[in-house]
Amino acid sequence: MAGIYLIDHNTFTTMIFMASAPREKFGESGVQEVNGAGVKKWSVDVAVTFPPVAAGMKASSEVMSVTLAADHDPAQGIPQGTLVLFHGLRLGISAPEKRDNGRVAGGKPYFMADAIRPAASRSEGKAA
Repeated sequence: MAGIYLIDHNTFTTMIFMASAPREKFGESGVQEVNGAGVKKWSVDVAVTFPPVAAGMKASSEVMSVTLAADHDPAQGIPQGTLVLFHGLRLGISAPEKRDNGRVAGGKPYFMADAIRPAASRSEGKAA
């Protein structure tokens, strides 16, 4: 189902900053994508860990790429490996559409946020 959903920080037990880079326009190497207001888009990669969903299961982890719009790198000054929090973290699902060749495109999750900041501690991440 297509839509956009707000993500609570309690969804993750950890969010660790890995890297940040300009988000390039699809198919245009070296051209940074901008939003409707002309603000540059950035891709911020974080390693996240989800808590176990049931007793006896282990936690699971993955790398998540989050898009932010800012005039400059929103993660500037955040060292690699720092615990981070996102303000306004949202999950979107792109609408699936059938292409002329019969293949289905879309229906994929994507993440976006308003801002990123270092988390002072793991307990602070739970309160945000």
